[in-house]
Amino acid sequence: MNAILLNKFFEADWKLQYILLALFGAALFLPFIGHVHLFDWDEANFAEIAREMLVTGEYFKVQIDYQPFYEKPPLFAWIQAISFKVFGINEFAARFPNVVVGILCLMTLYFVGSRIKNNKFGLIWVLCYSGSLLPFFFFKTGLIDPIFNLLIFISIVYLIHLINQAQNVWYQYLLVGMINGAAILAKGPVALLILMLVGFSYWVLIHRQLKFIAFKNIILFGLGVLLISSLWFIPETIIRGPAFISEFISYMIGLLSRDIASHAQPFYYHVVVIFIGCFPISVFALKNIIKTQNEKYDFNRWMICLFWVVLILFSIVKTKIINYSSLTYYPLSYLAAYTLYQYLEGSKIKIKYVFLILGIILSCAPILFPILFSDQDFIQSIFNNDRFSREAFSSIQFSYWNSISGLIWFAGITITFILFNRHKIFSGLLIYTLSVGIFLNASLYWVIPKIENALQGPSISYFQKLKDKDVFLGTLGFKSYAKYFYSERPKKLSGYADKELLKEYDDKDCYLVVKPRKLELMKQHPEFKLIDQKGGFHLFLRPKKQQ
Repeated sequence: MNAILLNKFFEADWKLQYILLALFGAALFLPFIGHVHLFDWDEANFAEIAREMLVTGEYFKVQIDYQPFYEKPPLFAWIQAISFKVFGINEFAARFPNVVVGILCLMTLYFVGSRIKNNKFGLIWVLCYSGSLLPFFFFKTGLIDPIFNLLIFISIVYLIHLINQAQNVWYQYLLVGMINGAAILAKGPVALLILMLVGFSYWVLIHRQLKFIAFKNIILFGLGVLLISSLWFIPETIIRGPAFISEFISYMIGLLSRDIASHAQPFYYHVVVIFIGCFPISVFALKNIIKTQNEKYDFNRWMICLFWVVLILFSIVKTKIINYSSLTYYPLSYLAAYTLYQYLEGSKIKIKYVFLILGIILSCAPILFPILFSDQDFIQSIFNNDRFSREAFSSIQFSYWNSISGLIWFAGITITFILFNRHKIFSGLLIYTLSVGIFLNASLYWVIPKIENALQGPSISYFQKLKDKDVFLGTLGFKSYAKYFYSERPKKLSGYADKELLKEYDDKDCYLVVKPRKLELMKQHPEFKLIDQKGGFHLFLRPKKQQ
């Protein structure tokens, strides 16, 4: 049956192929994206920027709590603001842009893969990318990284194409620069840095020579970068001065040189994240990650350079967050697809046994998790010194039925291995991708909401109850952007620090959401009364000053 479907796909008109890819991507990435609250910090952070743009009408001003926010340019916030206009201000609208990015990603991979090799390779690449854990999951989030990564990848691929062409139309280098400039407008100039480092590593480290692009093409590329990035940076500088640029540069240097917001991790952090989080492409790519065969445009070695540049760069950076290395998903999935294509062409790949063993180990986690965390004694033992986690997880009501999603993934891994042994690569990949899609969407429907609700649900419920009320709202023991988004804080209540609420005594009711580690501090402020407690969160109220 799978073979018949695949043959029908390859025989179809190219327009129909892309329509089918778009429907396939929508079926994977769209379900249940509004089923859980936005996660603090990043999802709530970015969504709040877009919400405040709609509230104030100041679309060229990046702000949080109506104060200047210097960490991100505005492109993604503009896109989210459009989504909010269409779907309303909610979780679905905040995440919907990345569903579209995911669909465009699959179409891009098929287009590039078909031209580097053929349609079969393009489809293998699509299935490799969409069937991997983190690459799949990121398109169901409200993070900046999916669009940032896609723009960088397209600019690098387009530049590789131009370099290998004898003649190019003058505007093509301008267009490449514009695409990279859009990436800069999404997250910053690291987009240009990565492109330059990849080119340098390819020419100097691989070819042992420095190859120069014609000067006029460099100028055209630079003009393209400036043309798009300056659409916001120049007006921002003219209207509000150079504060954003200087503060943004300081923030970028801070990420490189020191731990920001307690996100320091060991040097090997991203290696572990990629190997586990990008299963199974992290396994299949091992064969080609260091040395590989030559291909059209020498594309294989370009992808190796892209992978190692991103991995090394963000391993050096002191602040390490899981999404920082997400650009590696493109070259990693390509190299994994190349391995499987070699298998399709008759090569023997023993690494399929690693796929089976590691897959069984990983799939046991979602199977056992609901079972283990239904046992209160188990929760008490592993969170013995963490009161918040102990109280949060103790409030979750798991059932054995919640293990079904993990069993589906386990079955997908087993069937895929059997099909690979029978040399049915496409059928195996399709079965595996569908099993991952069912596993992650089922988890998003009935497992992740329980975990999310335990870890941040009570605080968000407090924020939502105080929406549209003329009160002060703060947090102690944790930093939150969700308090702005879910309370829909108006501008008149903005601009104060949470700890200041302990000192000031104003003419408004003051609410503080407190985690256990700050409860001792609250004893020093008896004017605050505990009025509610859910999970690991405590809600305190200081009534307004009587006139």
